[in-house]
Amino acid sequence: MPGFGLRHGNPIVPDNRSGTKVAEVPIEAPRGLAVTPDGGHLLAISGTKVVRFPFPPQGQPGVVVSQGLEKPAHLAVDTTGNIYVSDQGTHQVKVFSADGKPLRTIGKPGGPQLGPYDEQRMANPAGLAISADGRLWVAENSEFPRRVSIWTLDGKFAKALYGNCNYGGGGIVDAVDSTRAYVSQAFGVLQFRLDWKKGASHLEAILELPDRRSLNAPGIVYHVPYNRVMGYALEISDNIFPGARTSGTSGGGQVLDSGDGWAVHTCPPAGVPGWYVAGAKEGKVRWRYPVTSVGNHAGYVSPPPSKPGQMIAISSLAGPAFTPRGSKERLWPVVGLKGNVYVLTTDGMFVATLFKDYRQAKPGPAEAERGALLNDMSVGDDAWSTTLTKASDGNVYIVGGHDSTWVTRVDGLETIRRLPESEVVATEERQAAALTVGAVTPASHPQFPVETLADGRKRFVYQADFQKDKKAVDAVSSGTFADRGLAETHTSGIYGAPTVFKFAAPGDIETIEATAVYFNSVDAAPHAYDIHYSFDGREYKPLVEKTSAQPGDVKLDGKKEAPQGTRRVWIKFAGIGNPRLTLKQVGVTLTYRETR
Repeated sequence: MPGFGLRHGNPIVPDNRSGTKVAEVPIEAPRGLAVTPDGGHLLAISGTKVVRFPFPPQGQPGVVVSQGLEKPAHLAVDTTGNIYVSDQGTHQVKVFSADGKPLRTIGKPGGPQLGPYDEQRMANPAGLAISADGRLWVAENSEFPRRVSIWTLDGKFAKALYGNCNYGGGGIVDAVDSTRAYVSQAFGVLQFRLDWKKGASHLEAILELPDRRSLNAPGIVYHVPYNRVMGYALEISDNIFPGARTSGTSGGGQVLDSGDGWAVHTCPPAGVPGWYVAGAKEGKVRWRYPVTSVGNHAGYVSPPPSKPGQMIAISSLAGPAFTPRGSKERLWPVVGLKGNVYVLTTDGMFVATLFKDYRQAKPGPAEAERGALLNDMSVGDDAWSTTLTKASDGNVYIVGGHDSTWVTRVDGLETIRRLPESEVVATEERQAAALTVGAVTPASHPQFPVETLADGRKRFVYQADFQKDKKAVDAVSSGTFADRGLAETHTSGIYGAPTVFKFAAPGDIETIEATAVYFNSVDAAPHAYDIHYSFDGREYKPLVEKTSAQPGDVKLDGKKEAPQGTRRVWIKFAGIGNPRLTLKQVGVTLTYRETR
């Protein structure tokens, strides 16, 4: 049984069982193939003509349509033999009889245009298909909009299915009119009307189209009105944050003024270790919130959050500060690249995580659903253009997505209340209980050996290779490596904060020893490598420090006697300087006398 297809521009007929070529028909500039209702002929586009040849091919093809086509792209045939041709030259579908006579056109000519959107106008019609219910489906090869339009065979518009947005999901809800949304698409802007009662939307206008001519015109800088469309302006960090530094990766490096004296920055001020969302007032940093990674590239290796309130792979600010209706709190929205939007007060208290990490989330609804709970849903991976808007109706709206656009109304932020200040007494019992949480003990991690010495002392040896022993490391560490799942192991720079281990012994610790092996991939200015220790989890002191500018492995060893009565110790591994420092191995040895 022969089939048919195109090879090197010529229609080829293969045998469906053997795959061998039965015939090949030489046709000039061929495109699209269709079979006549009786199955006896094939139709193809050749240049600006439609040709027909017997099936299986015999002889030379005959010309069916010789005039009336400017830039034909594809064709289809209905049950009566009528021929439908998508013509990108006029942005229409042209219909011919079986013998090639013009019958009608479908769609208005002219293609996309600025102003009110006319659904009767196609834009670069390409693929065609006629469904079993007798309707013509047209795939339109355009960004304004991306759609598949559906028509009756006599040319009446029936329906449109709108496609995805640009990668990164840009757009914003109008702050004045919450029934209107703007979507940035390939340097152009589409305006949609939203029906919140029905959970529906439709394209209302095309506000801006890219001027391709200006891209190559000398002396012309092509301006993409991105920030204007997104509804807020971003300032360069140095204008607001004295001594602030921008991100070393894509994302971050943004500052906004809240209007109440606070400014927020998505990367840390100079001299602040690690990466943070930081807030400043009167030119001074007043708060900072740790983030294990910043920007698109760091987000690729950021694991899902392991606890509530943990911010992963922040990208940017989602919009200006706002006050929810019925609340007195001034809030910041921050975009997480893994489908989260984080909300903080202007003075730095963590409030909420909207949506969920896409790796932990359920699939989003296929259709709009009013009143749906979206706690377990995600906006999507790399949704870096997500925005949050408080509209004039008092509601808060989110627009975002990965390769589709979510427009979501957020309810519940109005319930945020700040509790009155009160005194909290930290008793010794409470402090002791807090310090034991999450500690590594010989009993909790039997995979690491405990050695009994000749004098009765115990030695607990913890060692891990970060490239191999990921499970064990993830179980005991806090900070960079536990949060990022050890896909990579950068200790500083663009990929996050130092790694901290907390150890507890069933007796008095006498000595602590720690080792680390770092790898420096770049030969540059001298870099500092260090291991710090703490006996209270707050104040850290250097156990060993080293500086090196040479690429390759750098090994550190340090030892310290512990004060009498010490039961817990915190060990911090950090490399400062080049963002390409990698922690390869760590080791901690505790010598203690077990209390019976």
